[in-house]
Amino acid sequence: MSTSLGSMLTPPISLSHSLARTMFIAQVQDEIRRRKEGQNRTRLREMLRDQLREGVIHGKMAYNEWLEGVGGVMGEAVRRVEGNEGGSRPWEMFMDVVEEAEGKGEGEGPLVA
Repeated sequence: MSTSLGSMLTPPISLSHSLARTMFIAQVQDEIRRRKEGQNRTRLREMLRDQLREGVIHGKMAYNEWLEGVGGVMGEAVRRVEGNEGGSRPWEMFMDVVEEAEGKGEGEGPLVA
């Protein structure tokens, strides 16, 4: 029986096609996940800025203080972002908004729009 090493290492066409298809599906699923996570972060960032404008968040507020009062739609948005595999975490996004408020000289009071 004479079989060359090259023919032993080459997978059958059906196996290589199946592997390529599986890899493509995984890439598409990763891209969908990344986009969905980005949308979750964008939505939470918008909600945080809305709360800043409404005076719920102010320049000297601590994350834990804010988190205690979170519920409903905002709580769900926080949980979605916490479940992300990559990107900013809710506390980082909160701190960014607080820094924006401090940069505008907000201090303790609500932001007047």
